Amino acid sequence: MKIRQNLLHSLPLALLLLGGCRHGGGSGLASCLGAQTNDAAIEACTPVIDSKEASAHDRATAYSYRGGARGGKGDAAGAISDLNAAVALAPDDASILANRGAIYTGQNQLGRAIPDLLAAIRMNPNEKLALGNLAIVHEKRGEWDQARVLVDRVLKLDPSVPQMWGERCWIGAVSDADAAAALPDCTHAIELSQDPNNYNSRGMAYYRAGRFAESIADYDRSLQGDPNVGSSYYMRGRAKRAAGLDGAQEDIEKGLSLEPGVAQRYAGYGVAAE
Repeated sequence: MKIRQNLLHSLPLALLLLGGCRHGGGSGLASCLGAQTNDAAIEACTPVIDSKEASAHDRATAYSYRGGARGGKGDAAGAISDLNAAVALAPDDASILANRGAIYTGQNQLGRAIPDLLAAIRMNPNEKLALGNLAIVHEKRGEWDQARVLVDRVLKLDPSVPQMWGERCWIGAVSDADAAAALPDCTHAIELSQDPNNYNSRGMAYYRAGRFAESIADYDRSLQGDPNVGSSYYMRGRAKRAAGLDGAQEDIEKGLSLEPGVAQRYAGYGVAAE
């Protein structure tokens, strides 16, 4: 994709998609599950993991949430270590397998992500985190129809998940013959979340619809939220060039410096490389 790697890129979003504190447990586990930041989750979950009194399932849950927090901080190795420990303690817990599959998805280890995500869905057909990340796996492979079906399944379960509106926006922006048809989904995603991903996605939809001024404005907003995304610079430059505006080459070169493969990637979406 462009910016987002998976649905578990920050702890509050992981908790949202996991459905909040679904597990029981003592006050220590409640503090772990109730943490609202990655650092707070690591601090609150570690005592449960280290406790000799906590049940195996409570420790597994704490490992899973701490793993999600580590993933949210960019520590993929630490996240997988925690999630491996969680799976060993509770191999039949769908949410834990979904969590590990989400981390693997974010690391583009799709061969490892798919078994975890499918197993989680077999255990719980309504496991939103697994369904959503499996949609992203299909999207990364260019399997747009399969991705869209899974996105729609998540939104039927919970229409308030902004990441899935953003995902449906992105799928339409890069795969539909009429990219403008994706714009309502894109705008709804932005209404739910000001995530730079959503502006990046709508910028692409506007670009493919030939609405270059609006595309540039959305890439501006995306870069205000995250100034280190190569695709936002690259596509803003392409939109400026299409509109005959100054600054196009500078943006394109900045995008290529941040992400050397961005031109080839976007050529796959129909933006011919120069």
